[in-house]
Amino acid sequence: MQASEASSEAYRSLRALAEANEIELPSLEREGMELKVLARQTMAEIDRLAPQSNELARKVREMEAHIESYTRTEIRSLYAAARDAEMRLFMMQRQLEQIEYKLRNLSRYEKQLRAVVDAIKLLPMDGEEAAASPADERPGPEQTLADLVLNRDIERQRVTRRLHDGPAQSLANLVLRAEICERLFASEPTEAKAELASIKLSIAKALEDTRGLIFELRPMILDDLGPVPTLRRYAQALMERSGCTVNVIVSGTERRLPQHIEVAIFSVIQEALLNAVQHGQPSQIGVSISYGERSVAVAVEDDGRGFDVAALSSPDPQRRRVGLASIDQLVRALSGTFSVRSQPGQGTRVSAEISLPDTHSDA
Repeated sequence: MQASEASSEAYRSLRALAEANEIELPSLEREGMELKVLARQTMAEIDRLAPQSNELARKVREMEAHIESYTRTEIRSLYAAARDAEMRLFMMQRQLEQIEYKLRNLSRYEKQLRAVVDAIKLLPMDGEEAAASPADERPGPEQTLADLVLNRDIERQRVTRRLHDGPAQSLANLVLRAEICERLFASEPTEAKAELASIKLSIAKALEDTRGLIFELRPMILDDLGPVPTLRRYAQALMERSGCTVNVIVSGTERRLPQHIEVAIFSVIQEALLNAVQHGQPSQIGVSISYGERSVAVAVEDDGRGFDVAALSSPDPQRRRVGLASIDQLVRALSGTFSVRSQPGQGTRVSAEISLPDTHSDA
């Protein structure tokens, strides 16, 4: 009876999730249409500005070839006009790149959201008889779990999109500051040039930080290259930021796996690495990924300060390591095993084993 009630509650929760996601889809469609309109307008502006910029650049070359025929005021005005036209064109081109990036992410997010909604709708309604839906037409537990894992991944992509909308706009403002600074060259050339160099360094740093945040939340190369190349790149970036040595060792036959399994592998290792660096202050971290025939085993071991493992189940949020606890839930949802071994002053070892779905039947 209790199992039946739990199952009914799970179905109701999933149905509610599908309804909530379905409500969001029209707003995503509207946002996509608005972005497409903005992209067309931006492209039209680029088409208008490009000939102007080219013409002014031609006039500058002509002036430089006959510089003695121009007054100082004419020279200054023509240079300023050419710089302004070039900067406006540059800004429009960067804006178009941002819009196209948003459109790609929005399209990916919308497709995955629709897939989750469609998968949940395939579940039997609460109280339906088993005979009403043949067993081979109902999603199995593995499919349902895959949907749950992908839903978690979709949430990460949503945060990634918001991060891009915020920091990217800040970067655009920095570029505008650089344009204003360039205009100071006529009156205070030395000061303006130094300030411009500082602004450009800030822009480069902000871009690097933004890309780093996006990569941490949801590296796009995970879909293209798989977890091992993604983790190697992530480990390299982590070493550069923290100064800690991270070694990644792979054993067994490396191969592509179902998307929800690859997401889980990356999430387990990423969360363990972040916990190690943030809390353990280690000098060395070892990451191992072992591909088996029916499972994948991963482990992250560091030589840091360690901690009391009992804190993982503590109700006190100040003591509980929420990241590791959520990874524990993720792995167990995939019928895997998860363990943490640690003691104060003796480092930490986080390990998990995730079962792989059968891709063939035994002979």
